[in-house]
Amino acid sequence: MTPADGADGKLLPLAVRRLVQDALPPEALAVLSGPVGAAVAQAAGYAGRALSDNTRRAYESDWRAFCGWCEAGGISPLPAAPVVVAGHLASPAKTLGHSGLRWRLAAIAQQHRPAGHPWEMGHPAISTASRGILATRGKTARPAAALNSIEMKRLLASCGTGRCCC
Repeated sequence: MTPADGADGKLLPLAVRRLVQDALPPEALAVLSGPVGAAVAQAAGYAGRALSDNTRRAYESDWRAFCGWCEAGGISPLPAAPVVVAGHLASPAKTLGHSGLRWRLAAIAQQHRPAGHPWEMGHPAISTASRGILATRGKTARPAAALNSIEMKRLLASCGTGRCCC
């Protein structure tokens, strides 16, 4: 039986068929073509909406960048060894900020986990490379706090007339 066929010959819900890659035993097909299958299909629908469209596009863009980098080096992007991921992070280190590097890591993880490949963002090769990249940049400047209304009134009052003296 194919993943599309239920045990009783009924077609499995589309969302369930997307999740099922290989042929399933008849017992599993019987369960998935019944009420449990409808619940699994509903869960698959929710899972499909777990990421916003913008997040999904950002992950796709970062994943394409990683794949292109791997292809240029003759390396398979999936599964990626931690040292390969660390090397990739070093490549755009001068152009990506802290959040950009974290997005890139998240995009790589997003491809590894569903494919069943091990993924450990905290692997020493990845985490030490990330910390080293950030350490070379020094501390980020904290933006000055905005003036609140009381401070603004005091500042204006100190001018006397309220007109600009520039």
